[in-house]
Order: sequence, then C-alpha cells, then structure tokens
Amino acid sequence: MTPLHRALQLVRYELRAVLDAVERSGADMDTTLVVNAHSSLSDLDQVDLELRQGAPSRRMWSVGQATVPVLRSLLNGLAKHAGGAADVEVERCRTAVDSFDKALVAFAEGRETPVVPADIELVIFDCDGVLVDSELLSITIIAELIRDAGVEITVEDVGDRFIGRSHEQIVTSLTEDFGGPPPQTVLDFEETVLAAFPARLQPVPGIAGTLTGLVERSMKICVGSNSDVERLEISLGVTGLVGSFRDGWVFSSEMVAHPKPAPDLYLHAASVVGVQPGQCLVIEDSVPGVTAGVAAGMRVAGFIGGSHARPPLAPRLLAAGAERIIERPEEILELVAGPAEDGATEVADQSVSRLRSALGSTGRPARRR
Repeated sequence: MTPLHRALQLVRYELRAVLDAVERSGADMDTTLVVNAHSSLSDLDQVDLELRQGAPSRRMWSVGQATVPVLRSLLNGLAKHAGGAADVEVERCRTAVDSFDKALVAFAEGRETPVVPADIELVIFDCDGVLVDSELLSITIIAELIRDAGVEITVEDVGDRFIGRSHEQIVTSLTEDFGGPPPQTVLDFEETVLAAFPARLQPVPGIAGTLTGLVERSMKICVGSNSDVERLEISLGVTGLVGSFRDGWVFSSEMVAHPKPAPDLYLHAASVVGVQPGQCLVIEDSVPGVTAGVAAGMRVAGFIGGSHARPPLAPRLLAAGAERIIERPEEILELVAGPAEDGATEVADQSVSRLRSALGSTGRPARRR
C-alpha cells in the first residue's frame, strides 16, 4: 500500500465516523448536505477499489483532486448540521483530508515513496472479532450484567473500553466503576459469555476460506489472543476453526508476563513458530492489539469485518499504527501475495508515467477554485 492509498483510507473511515456522529445527534439524515456527503463517500470507496486493483488511473486522480475541496465544504456544513455533536469527528476528518491533499500533491510531483511489503512468513490472528464474531455478543452480555448491577453503561461504551483487553484488565476497570469489587454476577461475566457461545457464536464471515487459502499457499498461521486458554478452545471448537491451526500454535496471554498492549504475546508466538518479527503480519481489530503488534516490530493490518465494528474503529486502528484497514478476510490474501512480478511492475510504472504526463509538464495538479 502506498502513502496515497493509506491517506485515502483514513479519509473514508473518518468521514464514515462523522456521518455516524451526525446520525447519533438526531439531525435530519435526508438533507441535501448529508446526501452529498454519502455521495462523496461512495466516490472515495470507488477510488479505493481501483487502487486495490492496480496503479492509479487518471479517473482516480480526477476524483481525488475534485473531492478534497468538496469534503472541506461538506465538513463545515455537517458540523453545523449536528449542532456541535460531531465536532471531534469533524476535526479528525479535516486533518485526514489535509493529509490526503498533501499525498495527492506528493504523488503528482514524484515525491511519494512506495511502501514495499516485507516478505511475510507468518500471519498472526487475534481471535475475538477477527476469527470468531464474538465481540458484539460479549459486550452486549457484559453491558446487561453491569446495568443489572446498578451502573448505567451502553454497549458502545463497553466495546470502547473492553474490546482487546484481558480478563484481568476488564475486572480492574470494573472495580474502579463500582468503587470496589463488583457484584459476583458481574465478576462472573466470562462464564455467562462462554455459556452463550455454543448456541450463538459464529465464525467471522469469510474467515474459514481465507485460512484455507493461506494454508494452500504454505503460509504459516497462528492465533495470538488476550483470551485465556479455555475461551480459545471453546471459541475455535464451536466455530470449527481449530483444525486450521497446528497443535501448539494457538497462543494465549496466559502464556506471557504481560498481555496486549504489551508486545510479549506476539513476540512469544513468533519465537515459538521460528519466524523473525519483521516477517510477521498481525491481523487485529482493537487498539491494544494494534499497539502490541507495532511494539513487536511487526506489520499490522486493522480488521473491521466483525459485527461489532462501528465507523470510529477504523481511524482509531490507523492512528494506533495499522498500515491499512481490512474489511473482508479475503483481503488478507492480497497482503501476503508478495511483491509484483517484473512484468506487472513494468506495467504499473508505465501507468504512473502516463498519469503524470497527463497532469502536465510540472507534474503538479491544477487547483480547483
């Protein structure tokens, strides 16, 4: 992924977060302003698809260049439309648009430095929210238990605070909320969650086929999760994914001194499998998990294909250090395909040359006024 593509992804996800905040504010979502914002988002989604499929095209450039001033105007209007309820999201999106604009200019002037993928030998998967679609189920149950015990909390708040955290970290946070040890019903949240798994837990759509595809490519794969061993066994067993991993290659935070966001778990997994950290790709859906992967010196992709993922998640993962966002498990195969063949590289270089020629002798885009 190039810096230009990464900047584009950040704009897309920040704009989704703005629209989500506007909707939650209770503002009218049928106004021309909001409809135009969704239209711009659709254009950006199409550009992202084209960038995934190959070198930048002239159409991609035209859409990107034209969208920047439109987005700046829309963000001003959306901020007023939401009555200040989306100010934080709007400001983050403004920053992302500025970065995208700079990336467009850098590309046009030939100053963009391509990100060359490292050779990947091991893909490390987080479990909850990446392999098994457990997060929404888990946080809904936990929120119900906490509310029943007398503390008001939303499912969204539980997700923001607890996803990616170990059991001990969650209990410590809950103890602070209750001003002391929580009621036993709350402390036993893990048992309540696990009891629901056999009847309700499903694998993340598309993950089983992706794991098969990786194995067929002779790619090493393992699990690195903050969940305890018992939960991992139940989760992978119920969903039928346990057979995708070699014995001994399912790693729990119980096996190391410090759970995520510390890098211990991922470094331990790489050491046992026998792969250097720089040749590992981590697939994570939480900020603590991304932080751990980056600290371990590994490449990290943020995953938002689980049912719990809300619009603010993607920009948070990118801000934590994820190099790109994955919406579908099948995209993981793209990341481990290796560098392009010489012929493909030559075609890409020719496409880039044609694009820059079309921009003029200076290679600088014309600014729309």
